[in-house]
Amino acid sequence: LFTSDMESFCLSILEAMCFGCPSVAAAVGAQAATLSHVSNLYRNALAPEVARTIGELQAQVARQQQDVEFYRGLVAQPGPDATDAVRVQQFQIAVLPGAQRFALRFSLSRLQRPEEAINGTLGITVEGTQAGDATSVDLAQLAGGRKDVPFNFRYYQTIEQPLTLPADFKPDRVTIEVRPARKGVAPYRRTFVWTADLS
Repeated sequence: LFTSDMESFCLSILEAMCFGCPSVAAAVGAQAATLSHVSNLYRNALAPEVARTIGELQAQVARQQQDVEFYRGLVAQPGPDATDAVRVQQFQIAVLPGAQRFALRFSLSRLQRPEEAINGTLGITVEGTQAGDATSVDLAQLAGGRKDVPFNFRYYQTIEQPLTLPADFKPDRVTIEVRPARKGVAPYRRTFVWTADLS
C-alpha cells in the first residue's frame, strides 16, 4: 500500500509487483501509469473504501492462515515431547438473524492417543469495548446462562455455539479455553480476532 499523493518514481511499487505482492496506490502521476493495468488505484474520495477493502483482505488472510494451520496439524507427526493437547482450528464467525446475534464455528482435534476419547469443557470470552470502555463478556452472558460447552471425541469434533452480544458492545477478540477433564493435561487458550460485521 503506497499512501503518498505525491509524484513518485514508483520503485517500491515496482519492487512489490516483481515479488507478486498486491499493490495499491493513489491515482496520481506515475503511480497511475504504473498500476493502470491492474486497477489497484484509488482517489482521495475513495479512501474509506480502500480502508474497508484492506480490512476484508486482512480477514481473508487470517482465515487462510487458520486453514493452513489446520491442515498442517493433520499431517504433522507428533514429537516425543508432544502432549495430549486439544487444538482449536478452522475458527469462523457467522452472522445470525437478529440484532447482535452470531455463531462461533470451529473444530477441535488432537494427534496423541487417538485410541482413547478425550472430554472436557470449553470456556468462551469475548473482549471489546462498550460505551468507550474496555470490557469482556463470558459465555454465561452471551448464551443465556450457559457456563461452558462440553466436548467428547477421539480424533475430531466440530462446535457451533450461538451467542448474543450485549447492546452497544463492539467485539475485538474471542478467546476459547479448552479444559480437558483428564488429569495432567493443562488448559489451553487460543485467541482469535473478531472478523464478522456487526448487524
